[in-house]
Amino acid sequence: MQIDEQIGKLYNTIRDRATSSHKEKRSVRMALNAEKLHQFMNAAYDHFSENLDKPFDFVKEALHLNLMPHDFKGHKLHLVLAVRNGISSMGYPNTERQLLEKVKPLLASCMTLVITRNNLTGTIKDLLNSTFRKPVRMAFEELCDKWLPCGFESNGYTCCNIRFAHVKGHQASNGKIFQKGPYQSSITDGQFEGWFNGFGAELKKMMEEFPRAGSEKDNAWGKHLQHLERLYDDNSKLSHSENVSHGTCFCCMNNVPEHVLPCGHILRTECVSALGDHKERDIMLVRYCPFHRHTHNWDKDPVQIRFKPEGAGIRTLSGGRGLVKLIMLEELQKLLNNIPVQNFLNLIVGTSTGGIVSLGLGVKNLAVSECIRDFKDLCGKAFTPRRLKKL
Repeated sequence: MQIDEQIGKLYNTIRDRATSSHKEKRSVRMALNAEKLHQFMNAAYDHFSENLDKPFDFVKEALHLNLMPHDFKGHKLHLVLAVRNGISSMGYPNTERQLLEKVKPLLASCMTLVITRNNLTGTIKDLLNSTFRKPVRMAFEELCDKWLPCGFESNGYTCCNIRFAHVKGHQASNGKIFQKGPYQSSITDGQFEGWFNGFGAELKKMMEEFPRAGSEKDNAWGKHLQHLERLYDDNSKLSHSENVSHGTCFCCMNNVPEHVLPCGHILRTECVSALGDHKERDIMLVRYCPFHRHTHNWDKDPVQIRFKPEGAGIRTLSGGRGLVKLIMLEELQKLLNNIPVQNFLNLIVGTSTGGIVSLGLGVKNLAVSECIRDFKDLCGKAFTPRRLKKL
């Protein structure tokens, strides 16, 4: 029938237009998932409840909804300082401009992980200007304030003061103040802008070179591992176990690390998940360290890393009266088939009687019954009433 033919044509037209629209949205990084669509709908309702004449700006709202890793600026600063220390320890020339050029490819690679892991929406140009520029600029300013010496030179002297310590003027390494004047950064604002624009071009090129096969997240991880190998090669002191951070995962440079490998390096959960193989639901097998994979691999005996269940927090023990708390813990331990209660705790803290309990359970690793016995003996000696009560 003619109506069936018309319905078929309409269906094909809608399907083709929807496919074309989806491809276009993916090309400009504006493809939405169900979760973000709900947020957009709420934002659109709020917008049109106040202004019916002005169109709703999807791009602006998408950039507003982008979530960045916590302390993004601090993690990027740790990356720059780690590379700076590694270059210095190897005796290479270490000018500030050379340092920024050295970290540019890896920094761009880190940004691809941020974009893909956090599902950031918007074009690379929009992300650079609205999302990345401010924290990168703040990291650069803190680098000058606390780490980069003044670039002023005169009469054979070079100022060694950082911006925060430049109150007295230009000071040589021997302590001599050879001239008055303000801090002069060895990297000007214009040079930083040129570097940032070059960094943006590197990031855009990197994203455009992703293969069409596979997910964007997997492609970003594969590219990032290549950049890690170039920087942390086996001959570089950057890859040594001494170069360890407890504040920044030196694999992704975007978050706090959690899991320690046998070589001493510490990785974030997401990096372990991307690096390892699933053994069970919450256990990953890691076969090498990404910082020196050729010298530190565990193919024959993979490292087992257990993840906490999703939503699990840090289990702490603190507060409460000492003996009452110990008796409650003893009853709780019975319900746990007499497994030592310490095995279920991440942190044990306390003051006064709570401090005594913390030392017994945490430092001496005593059983709860032993803690009750020792606590009673100690309290009988330490917490006796005074004879002269009025003093």
